Amino acid sequence: MSQQWTDEKLLDVVGQIYEAAADPDKLAAVVDVVQKAMDIGSALLFVSDHRSGDLIKLLGTSANFDPQARSDYRLHYHNQNPWYQNAKNKNGLFVRHGGELIDTGEFEKTEFRADWCKRVGIYHFLGGTAPVRGNLAVAVGLHKSFGSNGFSEEDKRVFSILLQHLVRACQLADKIGTLVGREAQTFELLSKLNVGFILVDKTCRPLHVNGLADKLLRSSRWLTYSNGRVRPIYPALQAAFEQRVGKAASLDMSDALIPGGVIALLDPIERPLAVSIIPFMSTGLGLGTEQSAVAILFSDPDAKLKPTAGDIAALFDFTPAEAKLVAQLVEGRSMVDAAQSIGISPNTAKSQLQSVFLKTGCNKQSELVSMIVSNPLARLVSAGS
Repeated sequence: MSQQWTDEKLLDVVGQIYEAAADPDKLAAVVDVVQKAMDIGSALLFVSDHRSGDLIKLLGTSANFDPQARSDYRLHYHNQNPWYQNAKNKNGLFVRHGGELIDTGEFEKTEFRADWCKRVGIYHFLGGTAPVRGNLAVAVGLHKSFGSNGFSEEDKRVFSILLQHLVRACQLADKIGTLVGREAQTFELLSKLNVGFILVDKTCRPLHVNGLADKLLRSSRWLTYSNGRVRPIYPALQAAFEQRVGKAASLDMSDALIPGGVIALLDPIERPLAVSIIPFMSTGLGLGTEQSAVAILFSDPDAKLKPTAGDIAALFDFTPAEAKLVAQLVEGRSMVDAAQSIGISPNTAKSQLQSVFLKTGCNKQSELVSMIVSNPLARLVSAGS
């Protein structure tokens, strides 16, 4: 690299990076600026959750990433990317060659290399991550094809300089609201709350999947991928699930918390998972053309959560009396002890429980409690109280 490039062209590139901060379209195109400056054929720029590694927004990619490749990266290969996964929790400005993050022999064996990198024509890697604010981080990956020379230490030095300015530009963009939109901030919030989040269209085709949800889908417990669609693992539940998604896709956001927006799915040992299916406004999401979208929310049924009777009544359309009973059951009390605690007879409690079963589709007390404590909307309410 010549001294002239270092002193003059570097200043020009840095100027273009800062200019992009005030315009979301230019910010997305800044990846082209870095790509051309480094004289390479491939680059990727995204915002992620520094703690969990979840992809929050794919800001920009070079031309070798076609729409299908970008979609596949968002939905699956981001979580399989060993370069990023081995860099995501590092503090401060962190820049490394691919070989410093994963042994070349091990990289060759990965699904990421075999199924995705070969398709988009990348092999050598130079990248970096840095915090923007809180858990929000920016990450950049530069790539070269197989058979080409890898990245040099001089490439690494120049990229480290560019990344410093890119991070500052992203911090500026964050302050003026051009880094991530409202929907991307929702993804960030859900990641922090450890809530599984799947965004689908009306046909159950996934548009966005966060890390927790991707892990569950790949484990084929409760939900899985099938023919490019999100499906319950049990075919008997598929029709009801698709009906809920289709109904939510036809509603507007004012109907987002309608009664009946929660369905109980079963895993192979028939443990229920409460899944909330609600409308989601997809405008400005960067997922393609504007379309009806549906959010599927859930949390791990092992998570311990004790919502109040008021929370339960609001979320599940129970009467105040029914909610008081259910809250006692969630606390671990027996039916008799719960009835005594709230001052009603066992027969009244039994009658109220039957009404609750009809409203939720549950058949057993243990199934009802598991559904309540694992409900992601209850988690959101409790987190905000």
